Amino acid sequence: MRISTRRGTASLLLLWALCGAVVTAQAAETEPAEPDTVETASAGDIAADVGAKTFDVVVLRPIGAAATLGGFGCFLLLTPLAAVSQGVGTVWDIFVLGPAEYTFERPLGEF
Repeated sequence: MRISTRRGTASLLLLWALCGAVVTAQAAETEPAEPDTVETASAGDIAADVGAKTFDVVVLRPIGAAATLGGFGCFLLLTPLAAVSQGVGTVWDIFVLGPAEYTFERPLGEF
């Protein structure tokens, strides 16, 4: 069974939009500073941490890399329109830099 080009493009754009929404939601979160405390990790905490990191490496990082490549393709398509309005930097930030930061700069296992 072969996936049509339209369906593949629509799926890629949907994936890119979902990754962008996750990046935007994470950027909006702020955490207050807490004093340093010493905590011991239980076996359940360690297992949850390993599971989160595994999910991140196996699922989210490849999706983020695909979203970065798809965003670059969208950037190339939208550059002429953005140049007219002098918004090339904004388009780059939204379509390429956001997914790239989420994929490559985010600590492993932190969503």
